[in-house]
Order: sequence, then structure tokens, then C-alpha cells
Amino acid sequence: MRRARCPHALLCSTVDRRPFAVHAAGLQVRDIGTTFDVALQREQARISVSEGRVRIVSDAGEGRLVADVHSGQSARVDYLDHEVSVTHEDVETMTAWWQGRIVFRDEPLRDVADRFNRMNVIRLQVQDEAAGALRLTGNLRANDLDSLRAFLEAQPALETIVTADAIDVRTR
Repeated sequence: MRRARCPHALLCSTVDRRPFAVHAAGLQVRDIGTTFDVALQREQARISVSEGRVRIVSDAGEGRLVADVHSGQSARVDYLDHEVSVTHEDVETMTAWWQGRIVFRDEPLRDVADRFNRMNVIRLQVQDEAAGALRLTGNLRANDLDSLRAFLEAQPALETIVTADAIDVRTR
């Protein structure tokens, strides 16, 4: 079995169809002939399967099955208690980052900022808890700062301040 370590986000695919496992955040994601993505977020790991199926097991001694995730599904696994939430997702939305897009549906701004910051030098900095908790839906090119700023300024509860190396966002 091939093994890969997953530092932040990783697209995994078994081109030669030999099974392998990705170890991330105390979990082991076992490939079963598939294409999948592992993203380590603030409080949880997100495993999205765009083709095939993966099994997620605890990396702890017992290797307990945490989830069995199929094509078109995304599992969010809490770091502390390994509580699992599996949802159905559009495969094109899951793989949007492959084309340099950030697609988010009813997600907290703090998570959107984390994804944006993984793909840019200019940082999106959320200045307060209320702004970070605001749930947003959008589809933006990851490197289009003007569109990002316009999108954020169109939100009635938010204001932005642009500096040389950041876009600061806070509640009005």
C-alpha cells in the first residue's frame, strides 16, 4: 500500500489503480480506485470524493471506520471527536480549485478566507467573530482581488479595507 502525507490540501488520484492511504489529522483515508481531495480546515478535515470511493478510518491504534464516502459526497470529520457529517455535493464544485476557482455554498467567511489565503499572497483577514461567522455563497476566481472585494462589499453586514498586502474584512 502506498502512503502519502497530506499537509494542507491534496488532490489524490490512483492513476495506476494501486490502493494507497493519505494520513491527515489523525485520520487515514484509504483509496478504493478513486479521485479525492483532503483539506485540513480549522476544526475539521474535509474529504471530497469526485470519482470512486474512499474509506476513512481513525489513525489511532484500533483503526475504527469513521466513514465510507462515495463519488459526489464530501465528509467533514471533527478533529477532536471524529464526529462525521457526510453531504452530497456537485463534483464540479468540489473540483473548482483545480481551475483556480473558489466555490462556497453557505460557508462561514472564516473558512472562505482560509481557502482564499491558501491560493494567494494577498491575505483576506477577517477582523471580528461576527464577520467570520457570516455564511456566504459565491463562485470567484481565486486570483481576482477586484471581484472578491466587490463581492464582500456587496454584503450588507460587511466592510472592507484594502492595504498593500491584505484585504481586511469586518462587520459594519
